[in-house]
Amino acid sequence: SILEMEKKGSVGTMALLAILPMVVMAVSPTPIPVASPEATCKFYELTYEYSKQVQPDLTAIQLRAIWDALQLDSCNTTTVMAPPQVGNGPDSRKLPSPVSPQRLRAYPTPTVGGLIYVDPTTGSDAAAGSLAAPVKTLAHAQTLAREVYKPATILLRGGVYYLGETLALTPDDSGLTIQAYNGEHVVISGAVPLGPVTWEPYNVTSGASTTMSAPIPDMNLVYGATYNQTTAQFTFFGVYPSVDGCSAICLATPNCSAYTWHDTDQPAGSTQWDGECYGVTGAGHSGSAETHHISGVKNVVAARNIYVAHGVDAPDEIAGLRVNGMRAIRARWPNGDPEYQLFPDGWVSEAKWSAPKKFPAAEDITVNTPNRSIDGPCSSTSGYCYYVTGVGGSCAGLGYEPPSGYWCSSDPPRGAGYSEQVPSALTVGTDAFDGRKWSTWRPNETVINAFRQGHWFSYVFLTDSYDSTTNAFSWTVGGFQGGEGCGTAAEWNVENAFEELDYPNEYFYNSATKDLYFNFNATTPPPADLVLAGTKLQQLITITGGGSARGDTAPHVTDVTIRGVQLSDAALSTLAPHGLPSDGGGDWAVARRAAVHISGAERVTIESCLFERIDGNGVMLSGYSRNATIKGNEFHLVGENGVVSWGYTADYPDAKRDVPIPATQGPDATDGNHPQFALIDSNIFHEIGHFQKQVSCYFHAQSQLSTLRNNICFNGPRAGFNFNDGMGGGDVLESNIIFNMVRETQDHGTFNSWDRQPFLVQRDGQQTFVPVVREITRNLWINNYNPQEAVDNDDGSCWYETHHNVFPFSNGGLKNDFGGHDNHHHNNLYWNSGNCMGVCAQKEGHEDAFYNNTCIIARASPQYASFSAGIDGPAFPVMHDNRVYTLDGKATESGKSIAAWQAQGHDLGTTVGTIPPDDAILTLARSLLQMP
Repeated sequence: SILEMEKKGSVGTMALLAILPMVVMAVSPTPIPVASPEATCKFYELTYEYSKQVQPDLTAIQLRAIWDALQLDSCNTTTVMAPPQVGNGPDSRKLPSPVSPQRLRAYPTPTVGGLIYVDPTTGSDAAAGSLAAPVKTLAHAQTLAREVYKPATILLRGGVYYLGETLALTPDDSGLTIQAYNGEHVVISGAVPLGPVTWEPYNVTSGASTTMSAPIPDMNLVYGATYNQTTAQFTFFGVYPSVDGCSAICLATPNCSAYTWHDTDQPAGSTQWDGECYGVTGAGHSGSAETHHISGVKNVVAARNIYVAHGVDAPDEIAGLRVNGMRAIRARWPNGDPEYQLFPDGWVSEAKWSAPKKFPAAEDITVNTPNRSIDGPCSSTSGYCYYVTGVGGSCAGLGYEPPSGYWCSSDPPRGAGYSEQVPSALTVGTDAFDGRKWSTWRPNETVINAFRQGHWFSYVFLTDSYDSTTNAFSWTVGGFQGGEGCGTAAEWNVENAFEELDYPNEYFYNSATKDLYFNFNATTPPPADLVLAGTKLQQLITITGGGSARGDTAPHVTDVTIRGVQLSDAALSTLAPHGLPSDGGGDWAVARRAAVHISGAERVTIESCLFERIDGNGVMLSGYSRNATIKGNEFHLVGENGVVSWGYTADYPDAKRDVPIPATQGPDATDGNHPQFALIDSNIFHEIGHFQKQVSCYFHAQSQLSTLRNNICFNGPRAGFNFNDGMGGGDVLESNIIFNMVRETQDHGTFNSWDRQPFLVQRDGQQTFVPVVREITRNLWINNYNPQEAVDNDDGSCWYETHHNVFPFSNGGLKNDFGGHDNHHHNNLYWNSGNCMGVCAQKEGHEDAFYNNTCIIARASPQYASFSAGIDGPAFPVMHDNRVYTLDGKATESGKSIAAWQAQGHDLGTTVGTIPPDDAILTLARSLLQMP
C-alpha cells in the first residue's frame, strides 16, 4: 500500500485555537533524547546515586522525589534500589495537611543563654515564656528575647504560627536563634486564617457532560496522519459519507479529543482521502487551515460543585488560598494547575498583542572611563567594556525600583531592539473562554500571564480595562517581570475571573461583597472543618541592619540563626515593584523581597528549614551581607526563585552628572555593599517557578566570593543556577546536581551567566574590574529539556575555570559570545547532540581554553569545534588532548580537518573515534565525580 502524509497548511484560526489551548511549540514538555534509552537510564541511575553521595541524609520523601523526577521506575533498573513509596498515590509529594516534616532536623535545647518558649495553641502573651507557661506569638517572644541574657533562643512548640505582620529582626536581635522545640513540626505562615465559614450551594451539578463543537470548516487537526493507518497520535476511524458520522465516532471514543473529516470532493491527486475520518487520540497537535477538511473539538464540562461563603473577612484580595495547607487555584482559563502542569498545558497561543506604550526618552549614561578594554573588545556587537544605563524613560514608566537600567537606555550595546518595552493590550477571539462573555469583570482584579516572545520569561499584567464586545484587555500595571524588552508576547492565560470558576479546586474571592466561592473537589459540600487561609505577607521574616554604602554608619545584625522550621504561604510578588539586578546587565527583573529577607547582616544562618508553597522568592541576601549560611534546607513548590543574592553598587564619588545614577546603582562596588562569602550548601530545590518562568534555584547578581556546594536542583522552568554578571568573581560551584530544568523556556542551559556591565571592586588594596576566576567543578548537570549548553556562558561572560564535571545531553559544550573570554574547560565529560565548543574572537592573552576533555557527539561527521581567528591579530583558543567520539568516528574543526589544524601546531593530541560502550563512559563519569 502507498503510505501518504497529510500536507501542512497555514496557521490555524483564532476560533479553533481558543478551543484548543494545547498546541505544539518549540519548547518541549518532555525530555529531548540525545543518547539511547539504555544509556539515558544509566545516567539517571548515576544521578540518583550521586544525590545520595552529596547529601547522605536525604529523607525517604526526598529520595522518592528525586527518583520520580528521573522517571527511574520506567528504567526497570537493577543497579540501584528504589526508595519506598511515601505520601498518597503515585504523586508522592501531594501530602495531606498538615504537611509532613520532610527534613526538619531536631536541634537540642541550648544550655546557655535565655530561653523563650512559644506555643500557638496553649500559649498566652501574658505568660512568662517558660516551658510550663509559654507565650503565644513570635512577636511577643521577640520582645522578651531582647530582655533576657544573650544569646537568646526562641523555642517554638509544634503548630501553625500565623504571623499577621512580618517578624522584623534588627540589630537589637543580634545573637538570636529561632528553632523548633525538640523536633516538633513548626509552620510559620504568611497567611491569614479565614474560618470558620458557613458554606451554601451556589452552582452544584452532578456528572460531567461531553459535547462536540460545531464543525469548523477548512481546518485540519491531523497534520502528520498516515493514510489509512492508526498511529500513537491519530486513530483512523474509517470512511464516512458526512462529517456527522466522524463527529459521532469521536464523541463516542473516550480518548478522542478532536477529529478531522476529509470531504468527499478532495482535489486531484488526493482523492484517495475522500471521506476519511481521523481522531486525535494522542498528545500534541495543532490546527492548520486547509480547504476540504472539516474538524471538531470535544468539549468536556466537568461537574460543578461550587459553594459560597458569605462575609469572609480577608486581605483586600486573596491572591493565594490555602485549603488544608494546600494551594487552591484562582479561577482561570484555560484550566490547569500551576503547581504541576508544564507548558503547553494551561496556555493558549492565539491572540493579538498591541504595540508597546510609548514613554519619554531616558537619560542615557555611558561611563567610558575607567573601562575594561584591557582584556576584551569594546564594540557594541562584540563586547561590554562600558557601564551603560538609562535613567527614567521606560524604567520609570514601568515602575522599576530604582527607575534606571541597561535596558532602559535608548541604545544598549546588546541592541536597541531589546530596549525595555512590553505590549500594551491583548485582544482575544470571540471563542475564547469557551464563548463565555464576562459580566462581572472589575478593574485591577483579573490577571493575564503571558510568555515573552522567545520564551525567556513570563509577563504578568493587572488588567484595568476590558471590552466585552471586542474581547480586548489593557493594563497600566505589569510587564516589568523581565529585563530584556520585547514589543509582543506569546502564549497566555487569564486568572482571577469569576466566570471561569468551572474546574475542581478553583476559587474566586469577591473583595467587594466578601464572598468566597470554591469549586470543592468532591461530590459533597465542603466539610465544616476545612481549614482556610489567605496569603497576606510577601515577607515572613526580615533581618535588617545597616549596610556599607558611603555615609551608612548604622550597625549590622549579627549571628542570627533560624533552623528546623517550615516557612509557608508567603504571598505572590509578581506584581510587586521589580528592579533590574546588575543594573539591568542580565536579562532578569526581580522583586527585592522574599519569605526570609536578609540585609545589612553578618553570620546569618538558615539551616534545615522547609520552604514550601512560598508564592514568591524563598531567601534573599540583599545589599550588605557577610558569611551567610543557607544549608540543608528544602525549597519545594516555590513560586519564583529559591535563593537570591543581590547587592547594591554606587556611582563614583566624584561623578558629576546632569541626571544622577540612582543611589543603589552604578559601576562602583568598592564600598562592599553587597553579599560576600555566602555558603549555599546541601539544599534541595524542586518544583519551582509556578508564577514566574524566569527563575532559578539560585540567582546571583552584584555579589562575590560565594560557595555553592552539594545542592540538588530539579524540576523548574529555566536555568538551575543563574549568574547575572561577573562582578568580583571568586565563586565556587562544586558537587552540585541539576536536572529537569529549562522545561518551559528556551535559549538557556542548566547554568547560565551574563557579563554585560562592568563593576569596579576593591581587592588587596587595589581597585579592579577583573574578577577572581569562578570555579565550576565536580558537578553533574543534565540538560535534558530544551537543551543548549550545560554551562551557558552568554553575552560577555568571562573568567571561568570549568573542570572535572559531567555534562550529559546538552547541545553544546564550551560557549562564549559577544566578547566573552578567559573561559577554560578541561577534564570534563560531555555527551552532546551538536558540538563540543564554539567561541567568539578574543584578544591575545585572554583566549578561551578547551583541553583534556572527553566529548561525545551523537551524530555523524560533526564539526566538533568552532572559533574565530582573534581580535587585533591571531588568538586561537588553547586546545589540545581532547578525546572526541562520534557515530562514525569522524569530525572536523572550525572549517578544516583536525589533522590540518594539528599540522599548524593547533589542537595537538586531540583524537577522534567511535562512541565507546556505555559502561566505559559511566566509568569515566564516576571517576570525575569521585564516586566509587
